Amino acid sequence: MCGIAGFLGPWPGQLAEAMVAVLRHRGPDDEGCHFDEATGLALGHTRLSIIDLTDAAHQPMSTADGRYTISFNGEIYNYRGLRDELEGAGIALRTRSDTEVLLALYVRDQAACLDRLHGIFAFSIWDSVEKRLFLARDHLGVKPLYYAVLDKGFPFASELKALTLCRDLPRDIDPVALADHLGLLWTAGDATILQAVRKLRPGCTLPADAAGTRVQRYYRTPLPSRWSPIWSRGTAVGHPRFKHHCRCHVPRRRSGQNHDHLRLHPRFVRRPRAGGPDGCGGAVFR
Repeated sequence: MCGIAGFLGPWPGQLAEAMVAVLRHRGPDDEGCHFDEATGLALGHTRLSIIDLTDAAHQPMSTADGRYTISFNGEIYNYRGLRDELEGAGIALRTRSDTEVLLALYVRDQAACLDRLHGIFAFSIWDSVEKRLFLARDHLGVKPLYYAVLDKGFPFASELKALTLCRDLPRDIDPVALADHLGLLWTAGDATILQAVRKLRPGCTLPADAAGTRVQRYYRTPLPSRWSPIWSRGTAVGHPRFKHHCRCHVPRRRSGQNHDHLRLHPRFVRRPRAGGPDGCGGAVFR
């Protein structure tokens, strides 16, 4: 778990440092800030070192030419394959981190890179030439990302409390979101306790530039047909499509390593109810 924060607006760099300090519990191993006073751009990061433990993987991370800078929270499960692809195309990488792989993939493919990612993530990338800030959240919304579109600018962070450090953020409470939180312990949609703060929805991107901000959806959760054989009579585990998704999303085993303990236990596969039609069962984890 890491933390990201930043803004695009007229606020001082001390605000970014304060936002990072509030998120320090998310990443105690390292922290950093990238601030461009001329454009009013700030990116902050608190790091929990997982893959590349060296200082070379410090964030925010910039490309060699300094054009792109990223602050990334999450993990890209298929980064090794993407790394091989990038290096095969002649793109030189300086670290062993998935952060640099993601950054290099974005530089090459822009927003289309999201179609290649298998993982959980929330990240921000600044393009210093186009003066564009690009935010994205993973397909199912595992990693959080909050933002506010204000008259003076655009702050964002992994946690809502980091945004409250901005003095220009209105504190008006959203009564509907408050009722949801008290009754359900969560708020539906993109709403938060504060009217001015939104959650970036799962599978969405949010570019911000001189033209404004615009939420764009790049992924929708597929809804299988009620009568689809993949969901019928508990056969999902052996279905080719299920195996394909496992190969894509589960890290490969090392040679000689026993993974019998990872096999799906029969109790995790729920059969259709007695008398019910096919399609009511499937691979359902309790």
